[in-house]
Amino acid sequence: MRTGKIKTGKQMQPAGQKAVETLNKLLLQVKNLNVSFPMADQTVQAVRGVDFEIYRGEVLALVGESGCGKSATLLSLVNLLPPPGIIEPQSRIRFEDTEMVEANEETLQKIRGDRIAMIFQEPSASFNPLLRVGRQVGETLVIHHHAEREASVKRAQELLDAVQIPEAEQRSEDYPFQLSGGMLQRAMIAQALSGEPDILLADEPTTSLDVTTQAQILGLIRDINTSRNMAVLFVTHDLALVSGFADRVLIMYAGRVIESTRADQVFGSPLHPYTRDLYDALPVSGVFKDDRRLYTIQGTVPDGSNLPSGCPYAPRCRFAFERCTKEEPPLFNVEGTLVRCWLYSDRTDKGDNNATFFSDTENHPEQTNSLTLSSPEYEEPILIAENLVKHYPIKAGGFSAAGEVVHAVNSVSFTIHREKTLGLVGESGSGKTTTGRMLLRIIEPTSGRLYYAAEPGESSRLPGRPADLDFFRLEKTEMKQRRLSMQYIFQDPFHSLDPKMQIRRIITEPLLENKLIKKKEIDREASRLLDIVGLPNNALSKYPHEFSGGQRQRISIARALSVNPRFIVCDEPVSSLDVSIQSQILNLLLDLQKEFHISYLFIAHNLAVVFYMSDTVAVMYAGSIVEYGPSRTVSSNPLHPYTRLLISAVPEAGKGSEFLDQNISGEVPSLIRLPKGCPFAGRCPLRMDQCRTSAPPLQEHETGHFASCYALMS
Repeated sequence: MRTGKIKTGKQMQPAGQKAVETLNKLLLQVKNLNVSFPMADQTVQAVRGVDFEIYRGEVLALVGESGCGKSATLLSLVNLLPPPGIIEPQSRIRFEDTEMVEANEETLQKIRGDRIAMIFQEPSASFNPLLRVGRQVGETLVIHHHAEREASVKRAQELLDAVQIPEAEQRSEDYPFQLSGGMLQRAMIAQALSGEPDILLADEPTTSLDVTTQAQILGLIRDINTSRNMAVLFVTHDLALVSGFADRVLIMYAGRVIESTRADQVFGSPLHPYTRDLYDALPVSGVFKDDRRLYTIQGTVPDGSNLPSGCPYAPRCRFAFERCTKEEPPLFNVEGTLVRCWLYSDRTDKGDNNATFFSDTENHPEQTNSLTLSSPEYEEPILIAENLVKHYPIKAGGFSAAGEVVHAVNSVSFTIHREKTLGLVGESGSGKTTTGRMLLRIIEPTSGRLYYAAEPGESSRLPGRPADLDFFRLEKTEMKQRRLSMQYIFQDPFHSLDPKMQIRRIITEPLLENKLIKKKEIDREASRLLDIVGLPNNALSKYPHEFSGGQRQRISIARALSVNPRFIVCDEPVSSLDVSIQSQILNLLLDLQKEFHISYLFIAHNLAVVFYMSDTVAVMYAGSIVEYGPSRTVSSNPLHPYTRLLISAVPEAGKGSEFLDQNISGEVPSLIRLPKGCPFAGRCPLRMDQCRTSAPPLQEHETGHFASCYALMS
């Protein structure tokens, strides 16, 4: 049994530049991989003729939108495709001396989890909720190395400590629900590493995590990859994550590899139009909504059962010509980069770059840092929140004592101006969603006041704080009537749309419930709303499961628009979407804001998205606002150490490994037992003795720019 201590050193070379000697052993070779899913009436070709190799010590990234075949490729490597998926006979997957496609189940079981390990996107679904974490982490040692249960738990504690879980011995006795998302993901990594694998397969392992936790997890994987010379196959839809993390990149589209190159080459000069489109769709630092619109990739990834003739990307490509619609291109070798595109059919090995086809000035114009806050409409408030508090009492028993409360939101105040956006950003558990739901009284506040001016003429009365504009004081009937002008867009459209309702009923339900239209008007009004959000009229009779994630989010937006709202809370509306779909939804929200004069509270944990969308930003930590100010100012001059931490942890395409090299440690403190002083003191590099004893006030440090930090006052 191998039980060597895991080392996570920092002596690493830049991505794409690892020493050749660490990449000289071929571990896994894939040739002509074809994966299909036979259905009753059709066959879906999920993966088509994919070739690649994985060498010891390298990180290979597999990038593309949902439906491109990434996960099917990954699961095929260990023969774990869900039914009815099959690996077609002509496929070859060779791990060292073992042919995986032809291997029997006994051989595969010896390799899975031991020689080739896997970490999944959602760790909570991968752990048994009834078994302690330590036992599950050590399970591989029991199954593959016949370790005694006591020895496996002891080793699990060492592994949990190695992946930077504090108080590992105690945490090994916890159940999965007692660990945060970040700790549970680290526990899954520990579980995968327990057999000291040669290859780690990572399927979107950070998609649901905050940017700080994401940086910690990726940094941990990179450190282990380097210190143990372990190979990593990393699947993601986010091109920015690849920067500074991977050595090589495979871009997938419609089941094929369409570009294969070094990671630094992808951001220096991407060749395939799809790769460039993914890059252009990303929000980047220093770019705001007033500077330019995000580039959007029109259309969707084609279904593997109905692929277009010719290049599958041609219907969405801005450079497609006649040949693209008739013939699917092979892979051309352009100075070592393999690219499946007819644009390079006469440029193979001639040294030509892609400057002929792509122009940075179109999608990345020179940015300015000008800021204008003087327009009359900006100064007109629509909503003023004062000292919002939400505490949840906890019943005695289990892991809690009598009288304890969850301090979800603590004395939060802000103003949202008419036709403008306030961005609310912070890690999970910071109180963002609770704040948003209080504004609509989806949950009732513990205390505080909320003054809301539904109509423009009421805004002039807000500074006087009249009782009839205090939304929290309204009786239920009056509150319900006034709330018609306030709507909510949820993070997960699949769970917020009734699966048994047709779309026509879903998006007109607010109108029907409030008797604003007659039943005979449903189709006409539903068609109008679908047209506004860019969906075809034939969607009326369909159900939510028949749409993609981006289309379902458009349906949610159409439902919110049905009552002509003045104010909408957007709660993580793009966090689960591909970057291509994300840019479409963000542009749609901005267009709707201008056309229908809507104000937004935009909740997210991705700062690049928040800065792009918002006029003003509020940064929350452990239930309190720690920084507040104009988006451009906060972006260019963050004051609070927590804001700086969030910004430093955001990956940016082409910026290398800076986001992985931050000194990020610790987690958000318990909201049941908040520290006496500044809640960020336990993680803050600038903390002083005073920070431990009293919480700093929120003070203005430059015009309209507030922060709560004693270091800024000294």
